[in-house]
Amino acid sequence: MAKTQLKKLFIEKFRALEGVSIEVGEYLTVICGKNGTSKSSILGVAAQIFNFEKDYVSDFSLQSFRQITGAQFKSAYSEHFRISKAFDLPGSMKVGIELHDGYTDQEATATLQLDRRGGSPRPVVRKNSTATGNLSRNFTHPVVFLSLKRLYPITDRDYSVHDFEYLQAHRQDFIDLTNELLNRSSSHATGTKGTISSAVSHGDNYDQDSVSAGEDNAGQIVLALLSFRKLKEEYSDYKGGLLLIDEADSGLFPAAQINLLNILARECRALDLQVMMTTHSPVLIKHTFDQHKKHKARYKTIYLTDSYGSVQPMQDWSWEHVEADITARLVRPVVSAATLP
Repeated sequence: MAKTQLKKLFIEKFRALEGVSIEVGEYLTVICGKNGTSKSSILGVAAQIFNFEKDYVSDFSLQSFRQITGAQFKSAYSEHFRISKAFDLPGSMKVGIELHDGYTDQEATATLQLDRRGGSPRPVVRKNSTATGNLSRNFTHPVVFLSLKRLYPITDRDYSVHDFEYLQAHRQDFIDLTNELLNRSSSHATGTKGTISSAVSHGDNYDQDSVSAGEDNAGQIVLALLSFRKLKEEYSDYKGGLLLIDEADSGLFPAAQINLLNILARECRALDLQVMMTTHSPVLIKHTFDQHKKHKARYKTIYLTDSYGSVQPMQDWSWEHVEADITARLVRPVVSAATLP
């Protein structure tokens, strides 16, 4: 079965990134770096390449296929890009794209750029090499983007209990995956809908109103994985998917972070998924790099550094290299008054 896989992004220009090439792993790509190095922007760029509204080869509508929560398998640019009226202007973004398109079963290219649509700039795919007629369309591929919005404080959310149909039918799968992730033995699962649609596993002595932020984050990641499982069951021409997770380690203790990577690797194999995530976690970076040494094409680490001037990606650096750069202090030359003209 042909599957769609993102292979490379060449960011000619966008925000802090200029002339930056990103190779994407077949399974897992971990993006790390100091604050302000545009880690999340790379996830946003990847999300905007794809849509899941129509199979253009068969002219078949895909809009009826939904995540467990009812959300579509796509990410609106407003969910992860806050467009600056002063700096994010038409022409300020240009990204080259290389991928394998499962629907045409061929290598494909395109560009992503900021154009003005509806009065404000937004990312638009251009020169789609698989398209006929309209070359300005996204590639067909399901995407789930777990942005930092998922970390909205539980105490500030407006939500109520909601029994999602698929979750109700596969409740034990949700509980088992969450227990594996968190090294727990929870026996219940509850879905909620409101400010954020979510689900959590819990025991007899507490419920969805008293879970931790880490448990809620774990629940949303498991919901995303089960949503791809649901899609594969329902869609006979399924060609894989793309899961994007911003700050994947949020609220997860070190052992849970390793469990997460093991679960993701297994689900990547079973569901033909690619996962791209940002993190500041040494555990995630180390573990992914160790896997890269065994399976170079499947696992990639990308460290973004501004230590040498403009932001540059260091592909597949070990944690030792990353730590040395992150902890280095840039010492600027001291100019004394006597040396001034």
